[in-house]
Amino acid sequence: MARHPNDIYKTAFKTPFGLFKWLVMPQGLCNAPATWQGFINWILRKYVGKIYYVYIDDIAIFLDSLSEHYRNVRLILQALQDAGIILSSFKSCLYTDEIKFLGHIISSRGIEAGASGIRNSLLNYVL
Repeated sequence: MARHPNDIYKTAFKTPFGLFKWLVMPQGLCNAPATWQGFINWILRKYVGKIYYVYIDDIAIFLDSLSEHYRNVRLILQALQDAGIILSSFKSCLYTDEIKFLGHIISSRGIEAGASGIRNSLLNYVL
């Protein structure tokens, strides 16, 4: 189903790689995830690809040392607080050596395939 030219901007979302707009309405698309992704990318735009990656509501902050990680976490948390975003401590995993992110396990050993066997994900595309 083709989008009306006046409505194409409503489906736009911004990534570190540019602005994308849907010219047709994909089946099952809801604008909430794209709008949220655009909002988070805008709030944290100074740091994207430098100290973190974000996908919808998952933020992966990376580091070279513990003191650098502490500084990076403070920068990200302050930017989110300034934007009025409240985080759940229940869903947060801070200062860990290993995280699951987009079907992969990221650790000091590098990036490994997750147990779910997902081979093609956004992370493969990004990295």
